[in-house]
Amino acid sequence: ELTYLNMLGQPVIILNSYEAAVGLLEGRSANTSDRPRIVMAELTGYMWEFAIQGYNQAWRVCRRLFHTFFQPSAIPQYHPVHVRECRRFLQRLLATPEDFMPLARHATIMDIVYGITVTEQDDPYVSLALKAAFVFSSIVVPGQYLVESLPFLKHVPSWFPGARFKRQAMQWAKVVRASWDAPYDASVDAFNRGASRPSVVTSCLENAMHEEEHVSPQDDECFRDVAGLACLTGADTSLFATQAMFLAMVMNPDVQRKAQQELDGVIGPDRLPEFSDRDSLPYINAVVKEIIRWHSVVPLGVSHRVMEEDEYKGYRIPAGTILVPNAW
Repeated sequence: ELTYLNMLGQPVIILNSYEAAVGLLEGRSANTSDRPRIVMAELTGYMWEFAIQGYNQAWRVCRRLFHTFFQPSAIPQYHPVHVRECRRFLQRLLATPEDFMPLARHATIMDIVYGITVTEQDDPYVSLALKAAFVFSSIVVPGQYLVESLPFLKHVPSWFPGARFKRQAMQWAKVVRASWDAPYDASVDAFNRGASRPSVVTSCLENAMHEEEHVSPQDDECFRDVAGLACLTGADTSLFATQAMFLAMVMNPDVQRKAQQELDGVIGPDRLPEFSDRDSLPYINAVVKEIIRWHSVVPLGVSHRVMEEDEYKGYRIPAGTILVPNAW
Protein backbone atom coordinates (compact mmCIF):
# COMPACT_ATOMS: atom_id res chain seq x y z
CA GLU A 1 0.00 0.00 0.00
CA LEU A 2 2.84 2.39 0.88
CA THR A 3 6.39 2.44 -0.47
CA TYR A 4 8.96 4.55 1.38
CA LEU A 5 12.02 6.06 -0.31
CA ASN A 6 14.78 8.33 0.95
CA MET A 7 16.17 10.47 -1.85
CA LEU A 8 19.24 12.37 -0.63
CA GLY A 9 17.57 12.96 2.73
CA GLN A 10 14.15 13.73 1.24
CA PRO A 11 11.48 11.27 2.47
CA VAL A 12 9.12 10.14 -0.30
CA ILE A 13 6.08 7.87 0.07
CA ILE A 14 4.46 6.25 -2.97
CA LEU A 15 0.72 5.71 -2.45
CA ASN A 16 -0.07 2.43 -4.20
CA SER A 17 -3.73 2.03 -3.28
CA TYR A 18 -6.89 4.02 -3.86
CA GLU A 19 -7.64 3.90 -0.14
CA ALA A 20 -4.28 5.42 0.79
CA ALA A 21 -4.47 8.11 -1.89
CA VAL A 22 -7.98 9.20 -0.91
CA GLY A 23 -7.30 8.88 2.80
CA LEU A 24 -4.21 11.06 2.75
CA LEU A 25 -4.77 13.45 -0.16
CA GLU A 26 -8.49 14.08 0.32
CA GLY A 27 -9.25 13.07 3.87
CA ARG A 28 -6.30 15.06 5.20
CA SER A 29 -6.06 17.68 2.48
CA ALA A 30 -5.55 20.52 4.98
CA ASN A 31 -2.16 18.98 5.77
CA THR A 32 -1.24 17.38 2.44
CA SER A 33 -2.24 19.94 -0.20
CA ASP A 34 1.14 21.67 -0.31
CA ARG A 35 3.52 20.95 -3.20
CA PRO A 36 7.23 20.11 -3.15
CA ARG A 37 9.49 22.93 -4.22
CA ILE A 38 10.70 22.77 -7.84
CA VAL A 39 13.52 25.28 -8.22
CA MET A 40 13.59 25.02 -12.02
CA ALA A 41 9.90 25.96 -12.04
CA GLU A 42 10.83 29.13 -10.18
CA LEU A 43 13.64 29.90 -12.64
CA THR A 44 11.56 29.26 -15.76
CA GLY A 45 8.51 31.16 -14.55
CA TYR A 46 6.32 28.10 -14.19
CA MET A 47 5.21 28.93 -10.67
CA TRP A 48 1.99 30.35 -12.11
CA GLU A 49 1.08 26.71 -12.78
CA PHE A 50 -0.94 26.15 -9.63
CA ALA A 51 -0.56 22.36 -9.92
CA ILE A 52 2.96 22.91 -8.55
CA GLN A 53 2.27 26.01 -6.45
CA GLY A 54 2.52 25.95 -2.70
CA TYR A 55 -0.67 25.72 -0.64
CA ASN A 56 -1.79 29.33 -0.12
CA GLN A 57 -4.75 31.64 -0.71
CA ALA A 58 -3.90 32.22 -4.38
CA TRP A 59 -3.76 28.45 -4.90
CA ARG A 60 -7.16 27.96 -3.28
CA VAL A 61 -8.79 30.70 -5.39
CA CYS A 62 -7.36 29.36 -8.67
CA ARG A 63 -8.19 25.76 -7.85
CA ARG A 64 -11.77 26.72 -7.04
CA LEU A 65 -12.08 28.55 -10.36
CA PHE A 66 -10.53 25.65 -12.27
CA HIS A 67 -12.96 23.23 -10.63
CA THR A 68 -15.89 25.43 -11.72
CA PHE A 69 -15.05 24.89 -15.39
CA PHE A 70 -13.72 21.33 -15.33
CA GLN A 71 -15.74 19.41 -12.75
CA PRO A 72 -17.70 16.47 -14.23
CA SER A 73 -21.00 18.35 -14.27
CA ALA A 74 -19.45 21.16 -16.35
CA ILE A 75 -18.06 18.94 -19.12
CA PRO A 76 -21.28 18.51 -21.18
CA GLN A 77 -21.14 22.19 -22.16
CA TYR A 78 -17.97 21.39 -24.14
CA HIS A 79 -19.51 18.49 -26.08
CA PRO A 80 -20.19 20.57 -29.22
CA VAL A 81 -16.51 21.53 -29.39
CA HIS A 82 -15.46 17.91 -28.88
CA VAL A 83 -17.78 16.71 -31.64
CA ARG A 84 -16.64 19.38 -34.10
CA GLU A 85 -12.94 18.79 -33.44
CA CYS A 86 -13.42 15.02 -33.59
CA ARG A 87 -14.88 15.38 -37.08
CA ARG A 88 -11.93 17.52 -38.14
CA PHE A 89 -9.56 15.02 -36.54
CA LEU A 90 -10.98 12.20 -38.67
CA GLN A 91 -10.59 14.29 -41.82
CA ARG A 92 -6.93 14.98 -41.00
CA LEU A 93 -6.36 11.33 -40.18
CA LEU A 94 -7.71 10.35 -43.58
CA ALA A 95 -5.73 13.03 -45.44
CA THR A 96 -2.38 12.74 -43.62
CA PRO A 97 -2.26 9.56 -41.51
CA GLU A 98 1.48 10.00 -40.99
CA ASP A 99 1.21 13.47 -39.39
CA PHE A 100 -2.03 14.32 -37.65
CA MET A 101 -1.24 14.37 -33.92
CA PRO A 102 0.32 17.84 -33.31
CA LEU A 103 -2.85 19.65 -34.33
CA ALA A 104 -5.13 17.16 -32.61
CA ARG A 105 -3.17 17.67 -29.41
CA HIS A 106 -4.22 21.30 -28.99
CA ALA A 107 -7.22 21.99 -31.23
CA THR A 108 -9.95 21.04 -28.75
CA ILE A 109 -8.47 22.54 -25.59
CA MET A 110 -7.48 25.81 -27.30
CA ASP A 111 -11.06 26.26 -28.45
CA ILE A 112 -12.54 25.39 -25.05
CA VAL A 113 -10.18 27.57 -23.04
CA TYR A 114 -9.46 30.54 -25.32
CA GLY A 115 -12.09 30.35 -28.05
CA ILE A 116 -9.27 30.09 -30.59
CA THR A 117 -9.77 27.87 -33.63
CA VAL A 118 -6.58 26.07 -34.64
CA THR A 119 -6.50 25.22 -38.34
CA GLU A 120 -2.84 24.92 -39.35
CA GLN A 121 -0.02 22.66 -38.20
CA ASP A 122 2.27 25.69 -37.86
CA ASP A 123 -0.24 27.70 -35.82
CA PRO A 124 1.79 30.11 -33.62
CA TYR A 125 -0.20 29.30 -30.49
CA VAL A 126 0.32 25.57 -31.00
CA SER A 127 4.02 26.13 -31.59
CA LEU A 128 4.33 28.05 -28.32
CA ALA A 129 2.29 25.46 -26.44
CA LEU A 130 4.48 22.61 -27.71
CA LYS A 131 7.65 24.42 -26.63
CA ALA A 132 6.19 25.21 -23.21
CA ALA A 133 5.09 21.59 -22.75
CA PHE A 134 8.64 20.45 -23.53
CA VAL A 135 9.98 22.82 -20.89
CA PHE A 136 7.52 21.57 -18.28
CA SER A 137 8.23 17.91 -19.00
CA SER A 138 11.96 18.65 -18.69
CA ILE A 139 11.91 20.49 -15.37
CA VAL A 140 9.72 18.00 -13.48
CA VAL A 141 11.94 14.96 -14.14
CA PRO A 142 13.34 13.87 -10.73
CA GLY A 143 17.12 14.16 -10.51
CA GLN A 144 17.41 16.02 -13.79
CA TYR A 145 18.96 19.12 -12.21
CA LEU A 146 21.39 19.32 -9.30
CA VAL A 147 19.80 22.59 -8.20
CA GLU A 148 16.75 20.63 -7.01
CA SER A 149 18.93 18.87 -4.42
CA LEU A 150 21.07 21.95 -3.72
CA PRO A 151 18.65 24.89 -4.01
CA PHE A 152 21.31 27.48 -3.11
CA LEU A 153 22.74 26.95 -6.61
CA LYS A 154 19.77 28.99 -7.81
CA HIS A 155 21.75 32.10 -6.86
CA VAL A 156 24.86 31.17 -8.87
CA PRO A 157 25.46 33.71 -11.71
CA SER A 158 24.52 32.44 -15.17
CA TRP A 159 28.09 33.01 -16.41
CA PHE A 160 29.55 30.81 -13.67
CA PRO A 161 31.12 27.49 -14.82
CA GLY A 162 28.59 24.69 -14.47
CA ALA A 163 25.62 27.08 -14.44
CA ARG A 164 24.27 25.94 -17.78
CA PHE A 165 20.92 25.26 -16.08
CA LYS A 166 20.63 29.00 -15.32
CA ARG A 167 21.27 29.98 -18.93
CA GLN A 168 18.81 27.34 -20.11
CA ALA A 169 16.21 28.53 -17.62
CA MET A 170 16.53 32.13 -18.83
CA GLN A 171 15.80 31.04 -22.40
CA TRP A 172 12.95 28.78 -21.36
CA ALA A 173 11.37 31.52 -19.22
CA LYS A 174 10.74 33.60 -22.36
CA VAL A 175 8.97 30.68 -24.03
CA VAL A 176 6.87 29.91 -20.95
CA ARG A 177 5.79 33.52 -20.56
CA ALA A 178 4.88 33.84 -24.24
CA SER A 179 2.83 30.61 -24.16
CA TRP A 180 1.00 31.96 -21.13
CA ASP A 181 0.35 35.48 -22.45
CA ALA A 182 -0.20 35.19 -26.21
CA PRO A 183 -3.45 33.16 -26.39
CA TYR A 184 -4.87 34.79 -23.27
CA ASP A 185 -4.20 38.31 -24.55
CA ALA A 186 -5.75 37.39 -27.91
CA SER A 187 -8.86 36.13 -26.13
CA VAL A 188 -9.09 39.27 -23.98
CA ASP A 189 -8.64 41.47 -27.05
CA ALA A 190 -11.48 39.65 -28.82
CA PHE A 191 -13.66 40.09 -25.72
CA ASN A 192 -12.95 43.83 -25.57
CA ARG A 193 -13.86 44.17 -29.26
CA GLY A 194 -17.09 42.26 -28.78
CA ALA A 195 -15.83 39.50 -31.06
CA SER A 196 -15.15 36.76 -28.52
CA ARG A 197 -16.42 33.20 -28.81
CA PRO A 198 -17.69 31.11 -25.89
CA SER A 199 -14.71 29.94 -23.84
CA VAL A 200 -13.36 29.61 -20.32
CA VAL A 201 -11.59 32.97 -20.58
CA THR A 202 -14.72 34.68 -21.93
CA SER A 203 -16.79 33.30 -19.03
CA CYS A 204 -14.19 34.48 -16.51
CA LEU A 205 -14.19 37.99 -17.98
CA GLU A 206 -17.98 38.17 -18.18
CA ASN A 207 -18.38 37.10 -14.56
CA ALA A 208 -15.73 39.56 -13.39
CA MET A 209 -17.22 42.45 -15.37
CA HIS A 210 -20.66 41.62 -14.01
CA GLU A 211 -19.40 42.14 -10.46
CA GLU A 212 -16.98 45.03 -11.08
CA GLU A 213 -16.39 47.64 -13.78
CA HIS A 214 -13.00 46.20 -14.60
CA VAL A 215 -10.92 43.08 -14.06
CA SER A 216 -8.56 43.42 -11.10
CA PRO A 217 -4.87 42.50 -11.50
CA GLN A 218 -5.39 39.62 -9.06
CA ASP A 219 -8.31 38.23 -11.06
CA ASP A 220 -6.43 38.71 -14.33
CA GLU A 221 -3.49 36.73 -12.95
CA CYS A 222 -5.77 33.95 -11.75
CA PHE A 223 -7.58 33.76 -15.10
CA ARG A 224 -4.23 33.43 -16.89
CA ASP A 225 -3.16 30.70 -14.47
CA VAL A 226 -6.32 28.66 -14.90
CA ALA A 227 -6.30 29.02 -18.69
CA GLY A 228 -2.61 28.17 -18.94
CA LEU A 229 -2.92 25.08 -16.75
CA ALA A 230 -5.99 23.83 -18.62
CA CYS A 231 -4.26 24.21 -21.97
CA LEU A 232 -1.03 22.57 -20.76
CA THR A 233 -2.63 19.55 -19.10
CA GLY A 234 -5.54 19.19 -21.51
CA ALA A 235 -3.28 18.98 -24.54
CA ASP A 236 -1.00 16.30 -23.13
CA THR A 237 -3.74 14.11 -21.68
CA SER A 238 -5.61 14.20 -25.00
CA LEU A 239 -2.46 13.23 -26.87
CA PHE A 240 -1.53 10.36 -24.53
CA ALA A 241 -5.05 8.92 -24.49
CA THR A 242 -5.29 9.02 -28.29
CA GLN A 243 -1.89 7.40 -28.73
CA ALA A 244 -2.85 4.68 -26.24
CA MET A 245 -6.04 4.02 -28.20
CA PHE A 246 -4.16 3.52 -31.47
CA LEU A 247 -1.65 1.25 -29.75
CA ALA A 248 -4.39 -0.83 -28.12
CA MET A 249 -6.26 -1.31 -31.40
CA VAL A 250 -3.09 -2.36 -33.24
CA MET A 251 -2.20 -4.85 -30.51
CA ASN A 252 -5.74 -6.20 -30.15
CA PRO A 253 -7.39 -6.41 -33.60
CA ASP A 254 -10.12 -8.70 -32.24
CA VAL A 255 -11.20 -5.94 -29.84
CA GLN A 256 -11.21 -3.45 -32.69
CA ARG A 257 -13.44 -5.75 -34.76
CA LYS A 258 -15.94 -6.17 -31.91
CA ALA A 259 -16.02 -2.41 -31.31
CA GLN A 260 -16.63 -1.79 -35.01
CA GLN A 261 -19.41 -4.37 -35.06
CA GLU A 262 -21.15 -2.64 -32.16
CA LEU A 263 -20.72 0.73 -33.86
CA ASP A 264 -22.15 -0.56 -37.14
CA GLY A 265 -25.06 -2.22 -35.37
CA VAL A 266 -26.06 0.82 -33.31
CA ILE A 267 -25.06 3.78 -35.51
CA GLY A 268 -25.10 2.31 -39.00
CA PRO A 269 -23.10 3.49 -42.02
CA ASP A 270 -24.83 6.84 -42.62
CA ARG A 271 -23.62 8.98 -39.70
CA LEU A 272 -20.95 9.38 -37.04
CA PRO A 273 -21.61 8.72 -33.34
CA GLU A 274 -22.75 11.48 -30.99
CA PHE A 275 -22.48 11.81 -27.23
CA SER A 276 -26.16 10.86 -27.03
CA ASP A 277 -25.22 7.41 -28.37
CA ARG A 278 -22.88 6.63 -25.48
CA ASP A 279 -25.37 4.63 -23.39
CA SER A 280 -26.09 2.43 -26.42
CA LEU A 281 -22.42 1.50 -26.87
CA PRO A 282 -21.48 -0.51 -23.74
CA TYR A 283 -18.61 -2.41 -25.37
CA ILE A 284 -16.94 0.74 -26.69
CA ASN A 285 -17.40 2.42 -23.30
CA ALA A 286 -15.68 -0.55 -21.67
CA VAL A 287 -12.84 -0.40 -24.22
CA VAL A 288 -12.26 3.29 -23.50
CA LYS A 289 -12.17 2.69 -19.74
CA GLU A 290 -9.76 -0.22 -20.16
CA ILE A 291 -7.43 1.86 -22.35
CA ILE A 292 -7.33 4.60 -19.72
CA ARG A 293 -6.64 2.01 -17.01
CA TRP A 294 -4.05 0.16 -19.13
CA HIS A 295 -2.12 3.27 -20.14
CA SER A 296 -2.91 5.93 -17.56
CA VAL A 297 -2.29 9.41 -18.96
CA VAL A 298 -0.76 10.40 -15.60
CA PRO A 299 0.70 7.20 -14.11
CA LEU A 300 2.17 9.12 -11.18
CA GLY A 301 -0.18 11.90 -10.13
CA VAL A 302 0.73 15.36 -8.87
CA SER A 303 3.12 15.16 -5.93
CA HIS A 304 1.98 16.57 -2.59
CA ARG A 305 3.96 17.69 0.46
CA VAL A 306 3.06 17.01 4.08
CA MET A 307 3.13 20.28 6.03
CA GLU A 308 3.06 18.85 9.56
CA GLU A 309 4.03 15.45 10.94
CA ASP A 310 1.21 12.94 10.58
CA GLU A 311 0.43 9.26 11.08
CA TYR A 312 -1.33 6.77 8.81
CA LYS A 313 -2.23 3.25 9.96
CA GLY A 314 0.53 3.33 12.54
CA TYR A 315 3.18 4.70 10.17
CA ARG A 316 4.77 8.02 11.07
CA ILE A 317 4.89 10.52 8.21
CA PRO A 318 7.47 13.26 8.90
CA ALA A 319 6.77 16.87 8.02
CA GLY A 320 8.10 17.67 4.55
CA THR A 321 7.46 14.16 3.20
CA ILE A 322 6.52 14.06 -0.48
CA LEU A 323 3.45 11.94 -1.30
CA VAL A 324 3.21 10.52 -4.82
CA PRO A 325 -0.07 8.84 -5.86
CA ASN A 326 0.55 5.80 -8.08
CA ALA A 327 -2.24 5.33 -10.64
CA TRP A 328 -0.77 2.08 -11.97
